[in-house]
Amino acid sequence: MTADSARPASEDSGRPERRSVPRYPFVTTVIVTELSSGTRLPGRTSELGLNGFYIDTLEPFPVGTLVQIRIFKDQEVFESPGRVLYSHLGIGMGILFVDSTPDQQSVLKGWVAELAARCGPDS
Repeated sequence: MTADSARPASEDSGRPERRSVPRYPFVTTVIVTELSSGTRLPGRTSELGLNGFYIDTLEPFPVGTLVQIRIFKDQEVFESPGRVLYSHLGIGMGILFVDSTPDQQSVLKGWVAELAARCGPDS
Protein backbone atom coordinates (compact mmCIF):
# COMPACT_ATOMS: atom_id res chain seq x y z
CA MET A 1 0.00 0.00 0.00
CA THR A 2 1.35 3.41 -0.88
CA ALA A 3 0.88 6.54 1.19
CA ASP A 4 -1.38 7.92 -1.56
CA SER A 5 -3.65 4.87 -1.55
CA ALA A 6 -4.24 5.31 2.18
CA ARG A 7 -5.85 8.73 1.63
CA PRO A 8 -9.58 9.04 2.12
CA ALA A 9 -11.48 9.00 -1.18
CA SER A 10 -12.82 12.51 -0.53
CA GLU A 11 -9.28 13.85 -0.76
CA ASP A 12 -8.87 12.59 -4.34
CA SER A 13 -9.93 15.57 -6.39
CA GLY A 14 -7.69 15.14 -9.40
CA ARG A 15 -5.24 17.74 -8.11
CA PRO A 16 -1.54 16.83 -7.90
CA GLU A 17 -0.15 15.57 -4.60
CA ARG A 18 1.17 18.51 -2.53
CA ARG A 19 3.00 16.63 0.22
CA SER A 20 6.74 17.08 0.27
CA VAL A 21 7.30 13.88 2.29
CA PRO A 22 5.46 10.55 2.25
CA ARG A 23 2.85 9.52 4.79
CA TYR A 24 2.53 5.93 5.91
CA PRO A 25 -0.42 3.92 7.20
CA PHE A 26 -0.37 4.36 10.97
CA VAL A 27 -3.27 3.60 13.29
CA THR A 28 -3.03 4.66 16.92
CA THR A 29 -4.70 6.87 19.52
CA VAL A 30 -4.45 10.65 19.32
CA ILE A 31 -5.84 13.60 21.27
CA VAL A 32 -6.08 16.93 19.47
CA THR A 33 -6.83 19.99 21.61
CA GLU A 34 -7.97 23.28 20.08
CA LEU A 35 -5.76 25.98 21.59
CA SER A 36 -8.29 28.82 21.71
CA SER A 37 -11.12 26.94 23.45
CA GLY A 38 -9.39 23.96 25.06
CA THR A 39 -11.80 21.59 23.26
CA ARG A 40 -10.32 18.07 23.31
CA LEU A 41 -10.98 15.76 20.38
CA PRO A 42 -9.94 12.13 20.84
CA GLY A 43 -9.56 10.05 17.71
CA ARG A 44 -7.30 7.71 15.83
CA THR A 45 -4.67 8.37 13.23
CA SER A 46 -4.75 6.72 9.83
CA GLU A 47 -1.54 8.16 8.32
CA LEU A 48 1.69 9.65 9.64
CA GLY A 49 4.60 11.49 8.05
CA LEU A 50 7.39 13.78 9.15
CA ASN A 51 5.30 16.89 8.49
CA GLY A 52 1.88 15.81 9.70
CA PHE A 53 -0.83 13.20 10.01
CA TYR A 54 -4.47 12.42 9.28
CA ILE A 55 -6.96 11.88 12.11
CA ASP A 56 -10.22 10.01 11.58
CA THR A 57 -12.96 11.93 13.36
CA LEU A 58 -16.60 12.71 12.68
CA GLU A 59 -16.39 16.35 13.77
CA PRO A 60 -13.08 17.82 12.60
CA PHE A 61 -11.92 21.33 13.42
CA PRO A 62 -12.07 23.99 10.68
CA VAL A 63 -9.11 24.62 8.37
CA GLY A 64 -6.54 26.89 10.03
CA THR A 65 -7.40 25.89 13.60
CA LEU A 66 -4.33 25.87 15.87
CA VAL A 67 -4.10 22.72 17.98
CA GLN A 68 -1.93 20.78 20.42
CA ILE A 69 -1.35 17.16 19.43
CA ARG A 70 -0.64 14.07 21.55
CA ILE A 71 -0.08 10.84 19.60
CA PHE A 72 0.32 7.64 21.62
CA LYS A 73 2.29 4.58 20.42
CA ASP A 74 3.23 1.79 22.79
CA GLN A 75 4.95 3.54 25.72
CA GLU A 76 5.86 6.68 23.76
CA VAL A 77 4.00 9.96 23.25
CA PHE A 78 4.64 12.52 20.52
CA GLU A 79 3.51 16.05 21.40
CA SER A 80 3.54 19.08 19.13
CA PRO A 81 1.63 22.18 18.21
CA GLY A 82 -0.14 21.90 14.88
CA ARG A 83 -2.49 23.52 12.40
CA VAL A 84 -5.44 21.97 10.53
CA LEU A 85 -4.59 21.97 6.80
CA TYR A 86 -7.75 20.36 5.48
CA SER A 87 -10.99 19.17 6.99
CA HIS A 88 -13.60 16.66 5.78
CA LEU A 89 -16.83 16.76 7.81
CA GLY A 90 -17.79 13.27 8.96
CA ILE A 91 -14.42 11.82 7.88
CA GLY A 92 -11.42 13.57 9.45
CA MET A 93 -8.72 16.18 9.03
CA GLY A 94 -5.11 16.61 7.98
CA ILE A 95 -2.86 18.32 10.51
CA LEU A 96 0.55 19.89 9.96
CA PHE A 97 3.10 19.76 12.79
CA VAL A 98 4.30 23.26 13.74
CA ASP A 99 7.44 24.05 15.77
CA SER A 100 8.03 20.58 17.22
CA THR A 101 10.86 20.48 19.75
CA PRO A 102 14.02 18.55 18.82
CA ASP A 103 13.29 15.77 21.33
CA GLN A 104 9.78 15.33 19.92
CA GLN A 105 11.12 15.39 16.34
CA SER A 106 13.42 12.54 17.38
CA VAL A 107 10.42 10.46 18.54
CA LEU A 108 8.60 11.19 15.28
CA LYS A 109 11.61 10.38 13.10
CA GLY A 110 11.98 7.04 14.86
CA TRP A 111 8.35 6.13 14.23
CA VAL A 112 8.49 7.21 10.57
CA ALA A 113 11.73 5.31 9.96
CA GLU A 114 10.09 2.18 11.38
CA LEU A 115 7.03 2.69 9.16
CA ALA A 116 9.16 3.31 6.06
CA ALA A 117 11.16 0.14 6.68
CA ARG A 118 7.97 -1.87 7.16
CA CYS A 119 6.26 -0.44 4.04
CA GLY A 120 9.28 -0.81 1.76
CA PRO A 121 10.65 1.43 -1.00
CA ASP A 122 7.36 1.64 -2.95
CA SER A 123 5.67 3.80 -0.30
